[in-house]
Amino acid sequence: MTRLYVFDMREYKVNREDNPLKTGDYPLAFFEEKAKGERGARRALTLAEGEILHLALLEFCEKENAPKTIEKAEFGKLKFTKTDKNIKFSFSHSAQILVLCVSDEGEVGVDVEKVDSKVHKGAARFLEGFYPTTLPLLSTEVFEVTELPHTVGRVAKTALEEVFSEDSFLLRWTALEAVLKMSGEGLAAYKSAASLLPFINLSSGIYTSKNSDKYLITLAKKL
Repeated sequence: MTRLYVFDMREYKVNREDNPLKTGDYPLAFFEEKAKGERGARRALTLAEGEILHLALLEFCEKENAPKTIEKAEFGKLKFTKTDKNIKFSFSHSAQILVLCVSDEGEVGVDVEKVDSKVHKGAARFLEGFYPTTLPLLSTEVFEVTELPHTVGRVAKTALEEVFSEDSFLLRWTALEAVLKMSGEGLAAYKSAASLLPFINLSSGIYTSKNSDKYLITLAKKL
């Protein structure tokens, strides 16, 4: 099972007074600790990551069987430890949208970018020789997270629009980011990304937010 969870950060409020963190809550406690050195939007994003992952794990396994420990790999990728290796996850965010992919089908990587984004045009050099083929992201279950109340949360299944511009810069960019997140090697390994394509399934779709902004989401899954 592989699922995507999409959350609009404009709906997120950092408030622990009404619903304080319980000692030992997991994975919430990990992200709360991680957020201690952060401020503002970065802190809110880290806390939201913890809550949305918590929500996803409730759907994947019973609380007592949930993965117990997150570790940071060499290039910064967060992952569950070897004893919990059956569940993989990947985060991405762009503008106000946070996306989480969770899977028990192998390594995954996800990237999201606002469709009208121009920020990556100067990074075209990273895409030299990288020409991926993506499939429509229609077979993967996608959910909008409508609340993150620190406990259970609410989700509603949604659909993504199909992507038609197969040669677009943004499609190639999100595919590159997704592949490198899946591999855990980071952007510094962009020159080897093309060699990974025969071993990866890539799929893309367009998500439309409540204020009608469009975001391109690309998911990389190991074959």
